[in-house]
Amino acid sequence: MRQVIPYKRIALTDLVVKVPKNARQKTLTKAWEENKIQAKWDNSVWAKKLAAKEKRKNMNDFERFQLMVARQQKAALIKEKIKDITV
Repeated sequence: MRQVIPYKRIALTDLVVKVPKNARQKTLTKAWEENKIQAKWDNSVWAKKLAAKEKRKNMNDFERFQLMVARQQKAALIKEKIKDITV
């Protein structure tokens, strides 16, 4: 679907697909697949951050609790190691 998008909402990436002007959907899809744009996007840091954000958003109560406990254990280990190094 083609529509007007404000410049403020556009975020450019380094991923580029060479297509002619007024290209059809079939041409765009073919160029997208030949350049493996989806795979490149999935491997980007930006996509990974969005995926992690989505995963965290969809956590249930028990998973959030497990995450909290794991972070507490990690902090305790770091605190213990720092204490050993400084003493």
